[in-house]
Amino acid sequence: MKGESGGVELAWWRSRGAEEIISDSEHMLADDSRLSTGSDQVDGSFNGGIPRRILFEITDRESNDLLVWMLQGEAGTGKTQWCLTLISSVLLRGVDWRELGGPKVGTGIVCVIFTENGAFPMGRLAEILRSRLEVEYLRQSSRGELEEGKAASLDVLSEKLVALVKVYKISSLDDMYAFVKRVIPGICLNHRVDAIFIDSITNIYRSKVSFSDNSSVSTGLIQLSNIFKRVSMDQNCWLVVTNQTTSEMSDMQVSTGTGMNSCIVGNRQKPSLGLVWSNSVNWRIFLSKRAAYRSLRDSGTSFRELRVELSSEVPRIR
Repeated sequence: MKGESGGVELAWWRSRGAEEIISDSEHMLADDSRLSTGSDQVDGSFNGGIPRRILFEITDRESNDLLVWMLQGEAGTGKTQWCLTLISSVLLRGVDWRELGGPKVGTGIVCVIFTENGAFPMGRLAEILRSRLEVEYLRQSSRGELEEGKAASLDVLSEKLVALVKVYKISSLDDMYAFVKRVIPGICLNHRVDAIFIDSITNIYRSKVSFSDNSSVSTGLIQLSNIFKRVSMDQNCWLVVTNQTTSEMSDMQVSTGTGMNSCIVGNRQKPSLGLVWSNSVNWRIFLSKRAAYRSLRDSGTSFRELRVELSSEVPRIR
């Protein structure tokens, strides 16, 4: 893949023939392995969870719409919190519940590309994973409580699983281009990759106000989406990307019946990065915090609502 009109030139990029593309498509249709979202209700609505080998986008927004699913979580959490739950779901798939000695043979790494301010919340991930390990172990063993010594075994197992999470801090578009040119080839050569998380794609494009006025940036964005989708196909892994929303201001004239018109100004929220990026997304999920359920929130429980905005297999529901 060459960057003649912008983007990045990749020495490792290999073009695929028609037969390989068809074969990959058939494999995608036949692959029924899904990644749990951490909620049985959402998994059921997603036909078992999140499929592999697609670009799955999580976008947050403040909304007055009536949404569908509610997720429970700590106050103040959002896209990153849900990513931590999804990462723990990937890691749980590598556990041999009979042994508890370590990950299964062949378990891959989880690659996290983190562009947010501050450090990636590895400590919070460890807490979520340890809690889910205990719950799942008790379920698998049909026990009501841990036997003596099992808590220590789960602690060790949790540390081994967390070590499979490789975090790469990316601060700019140039950093991202360098990452896909130099780091991705080494990752794919030396590791099996079970999942890729990008949190968030929006940050590295903050200074690029208009994609329509900058064709090289648009080209680079298309390239990046194609690169990560291609890696997810080659590695047969999950690809989860978080995005943010922008507000589109609008106004309308309303007649008051007094001979004067009033102007009502509103805003409509839409995912960042525009149509260029949207055309690359296979699944789009809106995650939002609602002002409703006050009595429940006052009890110390925080709720998130989730809506399927785009999917080839789950209907759009409002």
